[in-house]
Amino acid sequence: MRLFVDELHYGWKEGVALGRLSFTLGPGKLLVVQGVNGSGKTSLMLTLGGVLRPLAGTVRLRGAGDLPLRQHSFYLGPQLQFYPLLTAIENASFLLRIRSLAVGLLPHVLHKYGVPERRKVCELSTGQVQRLRLACAAAAEQPLLLLDEPGLSLDAAGRAALRELILRYKGLVILASNDPGEVALADRAISLA
Repeated sequence: MRLFVDELHYGWKEGVALGRLSFTLGPGKLLVVQGVNGSGKTSLMLTLGGVLRPLAGTVRLRGAGDLPLRQHSFYLGPQLQFYPLLTAIENASFLLRIRSLAVGLLPHVLHKYGVPERRKVCELSTGQVQRLRLACAAAAEQPLLLLDEPGLSLDAAGRAALRELILRYKGLVILASNDPGEVALADRAISLA
Protein backbone atom coordinates (compact mmCIF):
# COMPACT_ATOMS: atom_id res chain seq x y z
CA MET A 1 0.00 0.00 0.00
CA ARG A 2 1.35 3.42 -0.94
CA LEU A 3 -0.18 6.90 -0.65
CA PHE A 4 0.44 9.49 -3.37
CA VAL A 5 -0.47 13.15 -2.79
CA ASP A 6 0.14 15.38 -5.79
CA GLU A 7 -0.26 19.17 -5.80
CA LEU A 8 -3.04 19.03 -3.20
CA HIS A 9 -4.76 22.38 -2.74
CA TYR A 10 -7.61 23.06 -0.33
CA GLY A 11 -9.32 26.28 0.64
CA TRP A 12 -12.51 28.30 0.66
CA LYS A 13 -13.65 31.74 -0.46
CA GLU A 14 -11.87 33.55 2.36
CA GLY A 15 -8.50 31.83 2.05
CA VAL A 16 -6.28 28.85 1.48
CA ALA A 17 -5.79 26.10 4.06
CA LEU A 18 -3.39 23.99 1.99
CA GLY A 19 -1.32 25.19 -0.91
CA ARG A 20 0.07 22.74 -3.46
CA LEU A 21 1.26 19.97 -1.15
CA SER A 22 2.92 16.84 -2.59
CA PHE A 23 4.34 13.74 -0.90
CA THR A 24 4.46 9.95 -1.08
CA LEU A 25 4.14 7.60 1.87
CA GLY A 26 5.27 3.99 1.63
CA PRO A 27 4.15 0.83 3.41
CA GLY A 28 4.40 0.75 7.19
CA LYS A 29 5.55 4.36 7.43
CA LEU A 30 4.52 7.15 9.80
CA LEU A 31 4.29 10.73 8.56
CA VAL A 32 3.88 13.53 11.09
CA VAL A 33 2.25 16.79 10.03
CA GLN A 34 3.21 19.75 12.20
CA GLY A 35 2.06 23.35 12.24
CA VAL A 36 0.57 26.11 14.31
CA ASN A 37 -3.13 26.28 15.03
CA GLY A 38 -5.00 27.17 11.86
CA SER A 39 -2.19 26.04 9.54
CA GLY A 40 -4.36 23.38 7.86
CA LYS A 41 -3.47 20.15 9.68
CA THR A 42 -7.08 19.09 10.22
CA SER A 43 -8.08 20.21 6.72
CA LEU A 44 -5.27 18.04 5.33
CA MET A 45 -6.37 15.03 7.38
CA LEU A 46 -10.01 15.39 6.33
CA THR A 47 -8.98 15.84 2.69
CA LEU A 48 -6.73 12.77 2.79
CA GLY A 49 -9.62 10.81 4.28
CA GLY A 50 -11.97 11.82 1.48
CA VAL A 51 -14.22 13.92 3.72
CA LEU A 52 -13.25 17.27 2.17
CA ARG A 53 -12.79 17.71 -1.57
CA PRO A 54 -9.61 19.46 -2.69
CA LEU A 55 -9.77 22.46 -5.00
CA ALA A 56 -7.00 20.88 -7.04
CA GLY A 57 -4.59 17.97 -6.95
CA THR A 58 -5.01 14.29 -6.31
CA VAL A 59 -4.85 11.81 -3.45
CA ARG A 60 -4.40 8.15 -4.43
CA LEU A 61 -3.96 5.08 -2.32
CA ARG A 62 -2.32 2.50 -4.56
CA GLY A 63 -3.28 -1.03 -3.68
CA ALA A 64 -6.74 0.00 -2.45
CA GLY A 65 -8.70 -1.15 -5.48
CA ASP A 66 -11.50 0.92 -6.94
CA LEU A 67 -13.29 1.90 -3.73
CA PRO A 68 -13.28 5.57 -2.67
CA LEU A 69 -10.42 6.67 -0.41
CA ARG A 70 -12.95 7.29 2.38
CA GLN A 71 -13.62 3.55 2.54
CA HIS A 72 -9.92 2.74 3.02
CA SER A 73 -9.11 5.25 5.74
CA PHE A 74 -10.04 5.92 9.35
CA TYR A 75 -9.99 9.44 10.78
CA LEU A 76 -9.47 9.88 14.51
CA GLY A 77 -9.80 13.46 15.67
CA PRO A 78 -11.87 15.85 17.73
CA GLN A 79 -14.55 15.84 15.00
CA LEU A 80 -15.22 12.14 15.62
CA GLN A 81 -18.16 12.39 18.00
CA PHE A 82 -20.29 9.77 19.71
CA TYR A 83 -23.92 9.55 20.77
CA PRO A 84 -23.89 10.48 24.48
CA LEU A 85 -26.80 8.23 25.52
CA LEU A 86 -25.44 5.11 23.83
CA THR A 87 -22.85 2.90 25.50
CA ALA A 88 -19.25 2.76 24.37
CA ILE A 89 -19.78 -0.57 22.63
CA GLU A 90 -23.00 0.59 20.96
CA ASN A 91 -21.22 3.66 19.59
CA ALA A 92 -18.19 1.67 18.41
CA SER A 93 -20.40 -1.00 16.82
CA PHE A 94 -22.44 1.65 15.02
CA LEU A 95 -19.33 3.44 13.75
CA LEU A 96 -17.84 0.24 12.35
CA ARG A 97 -21.09 -1.16 10.95
CA ILE A 98 -21.93 1.96 8.95
CA ARG A 99 -18.58 1.43 7.25
CA SER A 100 -19.25 -2.30 6.72
CA LEU A 101 -16.41 -3.27 9.06
CA ALA A 102 -16.29 -6.26 11.40
CA VAL A 103 -17.32 -5.73 15.03
CA GLY A 104 -16.48 -9.15 16.52
CA LEU A 105 -13.29 -8.02 18.27
CA LEU A 106 -14.79 -4.88 19.82
CA PRO A 107 -15.19 -6.20 23.39
CA HIS A 108 -11.54 -7.28 23.41
CA VAL A 109 -10.31 -4.01 21.85
CA LEU A 110 -12.36 -1.83 24.21
CA HIS A 111 -10.98 -3.76 27.19
CA LYS A 112 -7.43 -3.41 25.85
CA TYR A 113 -7.85 0.37 25.64
CA GLY A 114 -9.43 0.61 29.08
CA VAL A 115 -12.89 1.63 27.88
CA PRO A 116 -15.85 0.44 29.99
CA GLU A 117 -17.96 -0.99 27.18
CA ARG A 118 -21.34 -0.88 28.96
CA ARG A 119 -21.04 2.68 30.23
CA LYS A 120 -22.85 5.45 28.34
CA VAL A 121 -20.55 7.89 26.59
CA CYS A 122 -22.01 10.78 28.63
CA GLU A 123 -20.67 8.99 31.72
CA LEU A 124 -17.12 8.69 30.38
CA SER A 125 -14.31 11.10 31.14
CA THR A 126 -12.77 13.09 28.29
CA GLY A 127 -9.74 10.79 28.38
CA GLN A 128 -11.95 7.69 28.21
CA VAL A 129 -13.75 9.14 25.17
CA GLN A 130 -10.35 9.63 23.52
CA ARG A 131 -9.48 6.02 24.37
CA LEU A 132 -12.78 5.00 22.73
CA ARG A 133 -11.64 6.79 19.58
CA LEU A 134 -8.32 4.90 19.73
CA ALA A 135 -10.14 1.59 20.18
CA CYS A 136 -12.34 2.30 17.16
CA ALA A 137 -9.27 3.13 15.06
CA ALA A 138 -7.55 -0.09 16.15
CA ALA A 139 -10.65 -2.19 15.46
CA ALA A 140 -11.23 -0.61 12.04
CA GLU A 141 -7.88 -1.86 10.68
CA GLN A 142 -8.02 0.37 7.60
CA PRO A 143 -5.03 0.73 5.23
CA LEU A 144 -4.73 4.45 6.05
CA LEU A 145 -4.98 5.71 9.64
CA LEU A 146 -5.34 9.48 10.09
CA LEU A 147 -4.64 10.63 13.65
CA ASP A 148 -5.46 14.28 14.36
CA GLU A 149 -4.01 15.36 17.74
CA PRO A 150 -4.61 11.87 19.16
CA GLY A 151 -2.84 12.44 22.48
CA LEU A 152 -5.32 15.07 23.66
CA SER A 153 -6.71 14.33 27.13
CA LEU A 154 -4.79 11.07 27.52
CA ASP A 155 -3.00 10.12 30.72
CA ALA A 156 0.34 8.27 30.72
CA ALA A 157 -1.32 4.87 30.19
CA GLY A 158 -3.43 6.28 27.36
CA ARG A 159 -0.35 7.76 25.70
CA ALA A 160 1.38 4.39 25.97
CA ALA A 161 -1.64 2.77 24.28
CA LEU A 162 -1.50 5.41 21.53
CA ARG A 163 2.23 4.80 21.03
CA GLU A 164 1.62 1.06 20.77
CA LEU A 165 -1.19 1.58 18.25
CA ILE A 166 1.08 3.77 16.09
CA LEU A 167 4.09 1.45 16.25
CA ARG A 168 2.15 -1.76 15.63
CA TYR A 169 -0.25 -0.47 12.97
CA LYS A 170 0.03 -2.52 9.79
CA GLY A 171 -1.03 0.21 7.37
CA LEU A 172 0.04 3.77 6.67
CA VAL A 173 -0.22 6.28 9.52
CA ILE A 174 -0.41 10.06 9.24
CA LEU A 175 -0.29 11.93 12.51
CA ALA A 176 -1.12 15.64 12.92
CA SER A 177 0.63 16.70 16.10
CA ASN A 178 3.06 19.11 17.67
CA ASP A 179 3.64 16.85 20.69
CA PRO A 180 7.40 16.09 20.89
CA GLY A 181 6.81 12.50 22.04
CA GLU A 182 4.50 11.78 19.11
CA VAL A 183 6.69 13.64 16.59
CA ALA A 184 9.69 11.52 17.68
CA LEU A 185 7.95 8.39 16.34
CA ALA A 186 7.88 9.69 12.77
CA ASP A 187 9.71 8.26 9.81
CA ARG A 188 9.11 11.58 8.09
CA ALA A 189 7.70 15.01 8.99
CA ILE A 190 6.23 17.90 7.07
CA SER A 191 5.48 21.32 8.45
CA LEU A 192 2.54 23.48 7.40
CA ALA A 193 2.98 27.25 7.59
